[in-house]
Amino acid sequence: MGFVFSIGSVPVRFYRGNLLKPPFRTLAFSAQELKQMSLAFPAAEEHYKDLRWRFAIETDFLGEPSSVIFAALSGDNGSVVYHWKLPFEIAVVNIDAAFIRSDDVVELPAPTVNAPMIKKFNTSNDA
Repeated sequence: MGFVFSIGSVPVRFYRGNLLKPPFRTLAFSAQELKQMSLAFPAAEEHYKDLRWRFAIETDFLGEPSSVIFAALSGDNGSVVYHWKLPFEIAVVNIDAAFIRSDDVVELPAPTVNAPMIKKFNTSNDA
């Protein structure tokens, strides 16, 4: 049994990259996604069955999210059929250390570090 993220009954997946150039594996349906798609759209709505519903997370040169776009991609070539840009702002949160009580602080002992143990298995040639 697999987990399929969905909006309503429509399966949705996420990928990081450019909206106009989705990775090839993003366009492929998973088995769970195909099963869910058969339940999401009745046979009368064939047009929607061929669409891949994805959240594209576009990043800047530092690798941080610059935009989030919900899109319906064509299964043939990955072209964008529908898209909606989701507004978001990066919030800067200042944490004041004065609110941390001394009884909340726990001192941890130093971790023990050992060399990795290598197991050697006997083979039929090691007689």
